Amino acid sequence: MHQQNSPSRLAASAVGCLLFGSVLISSCTTDTDSNLRVDDELVTRCLTALKTHQKQGFNRNIAFYVDLTRPSNENRFFVLDLQRNQVLAKGLCCNGRTDTQGNVLYSNRNGSNCSSHGVAKVSYRYRGQFGKAYKLEGLERSNSNMFSRAVVLHAHGCIPDAPQQTPICVSEGCPTVNPAFLETLAGYIDHSAKPILLYIE
Repeated sequence: MHQQNSPSRLAASAVGCLLFGSVLISSCTTDTDSNLRVDDELVTRCLTALKTHQKQGFNRNIAFYVDLTRPSNENRFFVLDLQRNQVLAKGLCCNGRTDTQGNVLYSNRNGSNCSSHGVAKVSYRYRGQFGKAYKLEGLERSNSNMFSRAVVLHAHGCIPDAPQQTPICVSEGCPTVNPAFLETLAGYIDHSAKPILLYIE
């Protein structure tokens, strides 16, 4: 059931995830230049977070970066080419619980229904209540319980396929994306010889 100006509450999945429901450009700067600066910034921030993990048999060319400091109605999930400093794909992504001001709350505690901050390994694919999904294994203190909390990467139809004017639905901690965007992500995950890292900020 959807309520105006409030999150939609949906049924629980088998893995415990519930869904509820610019850069300023100066007159002498081209759109291309601006995009390159944004790409460089995103890749730099991601690489800094991944630094201690990249020598452990993970994909060093592609990484996923989720910036939950951005509003939920803007693109937050980025596929990054770490070698060419490029954003290869981007889409909307929901977060878990928020405070009364709408700021995302982070927790590693079971039952918190919050997003977890830090670097995670995108693990094996399986089929859950919402269809295709990928297990996530937290690699840091801040997200070490992601697997046991069933915080997974999956899709849901409540996530729009493009930015919109109003906030999108929220989750109980899962980084949930639009179904079409999950297929894009699956193309990278399923064809990667080494596991891909996901950084949630």
